[in-house]
Amino acid sequence: IVFAGRPQPLKGPHLLVEALGLLPDDLLVELDIIGRSDSDYEQLLLQRAAQLQVADRVHLRPPVPASELAQIFRRADIVASPSSSESFGLVALEAQAAGAAVLASDVDGLRYAVENHVSGLLVAPRTPQHWAVAIERMVRAPRLRLTLGAQAAARARSFSWEATALKTLAAYADALSAVS
Repeated sequence: IVFAGRPQPLKGPHLLVEALGLLPDDLLVELDIIGRSDSDYEQLLLQRAAQLQVADRVHLRPPVPASELAQIFRRADIVASPSSSESFGLVALEAQAAGAAVLASDVDGLRYAVENHVSGLLVAPRTPQHWAVAIERMVRAPRLRLTLGAQAAARARSFSWEATALKTLAAYADALSAVS
């Protein structure tokens, strides 16, 4: 599993650490946390991982350039976005563009970026238990991951700059016609 972003409670990497501790013993899932915070949050994550006896499967990685991150997403079995709030969900969309299967919290902008059961799976409620269930489902279903990844890449193409500009122009045209 790959988590990319600033590690902080709002972004939810602690949910992934907690979920690892809830997985059955036969699932040896590794978690790469890519990014840095300006606090001791990462150390707290590692302490909690040690308490849950999953410290050997939680890896902190420094931020990487976008091109390298795209390669990491392509190699990942799962990209996770367990945020409590996202205005859009850019990391989830970038992961989809790389063809990655995405697990994301069922919240605001992530709901828009990830089409549930099409380009990824939305997890609700936002608890370690529900994240563990979603992770186990994805790990035990490689065909599901491949299907979601392929559909995710196709969906991400609909968010090109050109497509977004055309949708924005259409929204302005609709607003102007409503005022006239």
